[in-house]
Amino acid sequence: MEPYSIASPATIMKITRLTAKTLVLATLAASLAAPPARAVDDGTFGAAAQNPASPRPQGPAITPQRIDFRVEVRPELPTALIEADFTFRVERTTETVSVFLRPDMNLDAIEDADGVPLTYRRRRSRIRISTPSLAAGDVTTWRFRYRATFDAPLEESGQIVLTTPWYPHLRVTADPEEFQRFVPMPMSITATLPDPWVLVASGTNTVRKENGATTYVWRDSVPNQTIPLVIGRFVEDKKLATVGLARAFLDHRNRSLTKSYVEYIVRVATFFSERIGVLDRRSWNLVAVDLPETMSGLTLPGMTLLDVDAVSRDMAFPYRLLAHEIAHQWWNSYIEIPRARDAWLREGLPTYSSLMFLENEYGTRMMRQELERSQRIALSIASPEPLEIGFDMSSPEAIYALNYHKAAAVLHMLRQVMGLDKFIDLNRALHDLGEDVTTPVFVRLAEDIFAGDLSWFFNAWLRSAEVPSFRVRYGYERVETEMPRYELRGVIEQQGATIRYPVRMRVSLEAAPPLETTVWIEPGSADFSISLPSPPTGLQFDPDGDLLYRGEVSVEFVDPPAGRGQVP
Repeated sequence: MEPYSIASPATIMKITRLTAKTLVLATLAASLAAPPARAVDDGTFGAAAQNPASPRPQGPAITPQRIDFRVEVRPELPTALIEADFTFRVERTTETVSVFLRPDMNLDAIEDADGVPLTYRRRRSRIRISTPSLAAGDVTTWRFRYRATFDAPLEESGQIVLTTPWYPHLRVTADPEEFQRFVPMPMSITATLPDPWVLVASGTNTVRKENGATTYVWRDSVPNQTIPLVIGRFVEDKKLATVGLARAFLDHRNRSLTKSYVEYIVRVATFFSERIGVLDRRSWNLVAVDLPETMSGLTLPGMTLLDVDAVSRDMAFPYRLLAHEIAHQWWNSYIEIPRARDAWLREGLPTYSSLMFLENEYGTRMMRQELERSQRIALSIASPEPLEIGFDMSSPEAIYALNYHKAAAVLHMLRQVMGLDKFIDLNRALHDLGEDVTTPVFVRLAEDIFAGDLSWFFNAWLRSAEVPSFRVRYGYERVETEMPRYELRGVIEQQGATIRYPVRMRVSLEAAPPLETTVWIEPGSADFSISLPSPPTGLQFDPDGDLLYRGEVSVEFVDPPAGRGQVP
């Protein structure tokens, strides 16, 4: 059988339909290890314990500098032994420091830089550590020794996957509206594994083989909130490109697919670097693993995990899914969208970015095919809810259909309103912003770049759950001039919503090529007229499918012409 390669655009459009679970990420389902939770008031990062009666010092007690792990895994045992050297700078004199560690990590000891054990108290994920006085300005390293326990040994399960912070970390001050965030820091992982087991993490790595074992050292110099760890039996391919080093780690059965995936990663990362902005990240790692049933993909800084069922010779190449996941390296990993209510941006931007890549790489027809799919999914919810409530929607089905797919349809309509160049400028402005992205920030930037008020657009599509349906009636009459001219007059009637939108209309003509023009939809009904060089033979409403609406649009020819108060 010939090695798998990326098919022609015509073939792609036949096979690109993804399964129903496509694009469902950790924000919709249980995480691989511990799901990201809404922030709770669990103390500011690195805070020193205080007497309630005494004034609370301002600012954190410590600032992380880096963390370095050594991981020991024996394939026949269901545990991983971990040593984490946590280096930090002391910001103010203190004798008690708080850090966080997942409750399912079994902590054995904490030692200071001289190897002296430190006493600590643990409550759920929070650890309060007592220490000899630390002076402001000191930089020191503490060693944490702990164990991760799994349901089955590596030999039985075939893989180990750790995603959400499985190591000592500091948290950003809690905000009840945001997902929990962690203080970023450079990280490295070192582990020696018997062949053929392979360790994959974020960043780049070095490898040393000796006596049937391989020592892996992964380093990610880009400060991150989290670093994943995956161990399994993988085959690897890689390519060094202008965007950095792209790697694919797949199951041995799919060895022939690795080159196709690496090439695709490079093309997607290059496109997003040009359209959104260049990232500091210079490594792109893709790993195929067993994900929970409700997930097809998960992106963490520097690493994308795809479900093994999506990466197989027996399945269509996951063009849209993989582009969506890589887009998350921009949206959420680099450009933070922390609020749960802004899920339409958190997931809608990667979803629509993937469509823009497909359009650029394979043509408008493929992009519109996938846009139509998103529109169908968005309209599948019987009781829709406003996009502005984000992840607080009433069901996982609504969260997926609306925050992923309706949001993508809304962003496409915004692009049609702003124009492609200004919409690209908006994406780049979000990249260059240097602050968290929220809906108010997004709206402000969009209006600044559009140079006009867009409240009529965002009120209709974010704050209202309604989607309109339309009826169009039109007729025409000859206008007596020196040259034969005809005037098409009509009315667009809107039901179920109150949107304004510049919709395209295509008129087929008896003795001339089709004519296209833009007509503004208004709440209720809107009259329109179009001057024509020839009698019309047909009228198409929104011929390219840019607008989200329910049902089929009824287009009816009437005589006399509709509009200007003459609605039959």
